Amino acid sequence: MAINYLTEAPLTLRDRIRNYTYDTLQNFGVSNPRMMTQNIVGNESTLGAVDFVPGLGLLTGGEEISNAMNMGNIGTGTGSLLLALSAVPGGKGVANKTVGKKIAGAPYGILSKADENKSVNKYVKTVEKGIAGADWYDKGGKQILKLSGDNPEMANKFAENLATTSAGTGVAPNTVFSIKGHNQVMAGDPISTGRFPKTMGKQIDEIYNTNQYTSGQKRIPFADQIAVGGGFYSKEAGQANRAVHDIWDGRAWGYTDPNGKPITRGFTPVEHNWMDTQMNKVIDKLNKNKVGGKTDWTPGQAQAASWTGAKIDAGAVNPSNAAYSYAEALPENYAYQSREAIPGKKAGHMKGIIDAPEDVRRAYDKEVTGILYDTEGRDKISQGVGLLTDEAIPTTGYFEGQFNPSMQSRVAVGRETGSPYIDESSRKLLNATEGSYGLLTAQDAAAWHTLAPNKVALKNSDIAELSLGETLSTDQAKKLSEINKKLVDKYKLDYEPLAVIGSDKGVRLLNTADQGSEFSKNFANEINAISKELGGEVRLGTGSSNYFEMSDYVKNINPESKSKIITSLDNTLPGLASKMNELDTQFAKEYGYDLSPVIMTIRKAISTDGLKGLTALIASGAVPAAIADEITPLLEKQDKQSLK
Repeated sequence: MAINYLTEAPLTLRDRIRNYTYDTLQNFGVSNPRMMTQNIVGNESTLGAVDFVPGLGLLTGGEEISNAMNMGNIGTGTGSLLLALSAVPGGKGVANKTVGKKIAGAPYGILSKADENKSVNKYVKTVEKGIAGADWYDKGGKQILKLSGDNPEMANKFAENLATTSAGTGVAPNTVFSIKGHNQVMAGDPISTGRFPKTMGKQIDEIYNTNQYTSGQKRIPFADQIAVGGGFYSKEAGQANRAVHDIWDGRAWGYTDPNGKPITRGFTPVEHNWMDTQMNKVIDKLNKNKVGGKTDWTPGQAQAASWTGAKIDAGAVNPSNAAYSYAEALPENYAYQSREAIPGKKAGHMKGIIDAPEDVRRAYDKEVTGILYDTEGRDKISQGVGLLTDEAIPTTGYFEGQFNPSMQSRVAVGRETGSPYIDESSRKLLNATEGSYGLLTAQDAAAWHTLAPNKVALKNSDIAELSLGETLSTDQAKKLSEINKKLVDKYKLDYEPLAVIGSDKGVRLLNTADQGSEFSKNFANEINAISKELGGEVRLGTGSSNYFEMSDYVKNINPESKSKIITSLDNTLPGLASKMNELDTQFAKEYGYDLSPVIMTIRKAISTDGLKGLTALIASGAVPAAIADEITPLLEKQDKQSLK
């Protein structure tokens, strides 16, 4: 049965004739093609006659009908349609069989094997022009596997997610759509994302929750080529041997509409088959000629390079940015979670360590990093709730005049449709993981932020990044502390207006002042002045952030979330809490630090029975009332009886 690869829906015989007739009438300039199609195809007697046309039941996409109509130069109407159909040769219409004026499945003008060879040579030239994009699937696939915690199952699901939301979108919006859908799944929220939120949300749900992903001849190879490139291809019945035949690949092969314009539709199975056959010849030629110094070309690499070359030819991309891939797009959508290992002053835990020599604080930080991050530097708490997690950045932490070793955990987050601001599911996951980290490490505060990659008006900017060549040093942090104090005096503020956060490029500066304040009005000017003092190129933007002090952060572990986040934390936190108690006991004994019995008891409860253990501890009265009042909100949205 033929398939309409634009909708993935099976087509009946009537559908195939109706769709093609409508398109043909449009091309002929008929004033009302819809009504004429109904008059022609809607006649049951017509369809009855059609059933007797030899081989028609196996025709796909109507290309043989097109040849017949073109040969006869006929008009419209039931009789004309039957005349056209009667001109169709019998047989199965398999690929590479000449039907009418061209080889079945081939672009217009491909009439012989010699023409096919010319098409192959032209395609190879397009590959050479776009060779910078040859590793497009490789780069993107490796980045996806890395963010998936080297978990092939998770990486495959996200690749299929990307394939689902890729239709009609560029790499950047496709990435945002898919991250948003992924995080909706991980938060247990309804899935709604992509150009067609309801349909694509249902498909993403199938990918993650039912393993019944339904796709077509473009989408399956797309996900499979990402998996091949990333090294996590493992499907027994996949299509790793097939290139992705989207409209840009089709244009590289020379496909046009009947008027000679670049093709804008999906391809029929016989056309896919023709391109697959020709791609085998392309691979042989690329390897024989050692194009790009390679002798191991894959269909995915060849198609990626031709895609790049075709877009360069069409003027659709700047050659310098033609190979832009998921490897670049994913980091543009990272949220930063600010992490320090040294306990805060207000927590009253490990008293003395905050004023300890730097080598002692760094030694403690290294031990905490070994517990809370994996061997690749990825945050285990964020991984535990399913966030796509990259390696954290070691940098300098700066908070209330204190400078300590710090980590910026980086995770992928989505955005609200048409907005630079983070979507609700991503916000829930960030709040939950950041609150959990603050609880386990006895911090005075927890915080996260995003910097939207889109350009915004200067007056709307509330975040800036200075590219310093490397992440923030202690000396640079101290310099920014001095600048902050001067800004307090200059604008007569009660607090430092800039949050200072080390990044992989240098430092990010967040505006913490009120939106209508004088400082906010001059934010861009002050940032430019700082860049002149410290050096570094400025990138202004807008974004989302959250900051909660110790009296609030526990509430954020379960901020209006469904039980899926709590379940994920229950599977992640107990082992980490136990190891943190062991570490602090060891350091306290070695250096004489005082431990907080509350913090130690909370961790023990979590390590014994997760968040249920913590709430049971509160119910027994073992936790001081002041602390219990802050932890009790964890019971919100949960069945309290099941936690007793």
